[in-house]
Amino acid sequence: MRILGNIKDFYDHLVSIYGIDNDIIYDRRECTLLNKDTQPIVYFTKQLLPEDKLKSLQNCWNIDDKGKHNFSKKMCGKFYYYVLEIGFSHIFYEIERYLNDDGTVVIIPTLIKIKQNCDKVSKYPMAILPLQGYGFHKHKDCSFLRVDKDKVNDYPNPILSSSYLSGFITADFVYNELYNYFISTKGKEIKDNQTDIQKLESHGFDKKTSFRGKNK
Repeated sequence: MRILGNIKDFYDHLVSIYGIDNDIIYDRRECTLLNKDTQPIVYFTKQLLPEDKLKSLQNCWNIDDKGKHNFSKKMCGKFYYYVLEIGFSHIFYEIERYLNDDGTVVIIPTLIKIKQNCDKVSKYPMAILPLQGYGFHKHKDCSFLRVDKDKVNDYPNPILSSSYLSGFITADFVYNELYNYFISTKGKEIKDNQTDIQKLESHGFDKKTSFRGKNK
């Protein structure tokens, strides 16, 4: 697989291990930097957002020492849900977000479930798909939450190394899911319309330092 784009991710090194397949191209030039505060995404940014509040007493699902779910009141923050779609796989996450007493933002991510062989939702090979609902980890198949394909506001081709996501899934998993997706869509042409400079940059060259003239 060839990856087009100048911003590297934590699974890119596998190209040199598995080898470059020029027939399989992942165009990642349009990508999303998850921790970039100029485009804050509530699941990732530590920037203070208007909806951020201190913990409050709420009805929440708890998991006891025996692994059983129960519904009770406790102090907690606001919960958000999303899916990381990689090819035909959906990785479900729950995020608890709240303010500390000192005003700093706390984000607690939980990996809920990984489902493979799902219906494709985003037009991008990889995307963050926001979801609505709460307490969905009680439902083992995650069917409690659904994505409206006509209304979804996705974040295309997220750079996972800039977030906690790279700690939940392996580089091999991401690479293989993307590769299998492209294999299944191999009949659809993906044009490489990069300039010569962009092609060199995507292979690790820096145009500011790699193309200097010789010192005379």
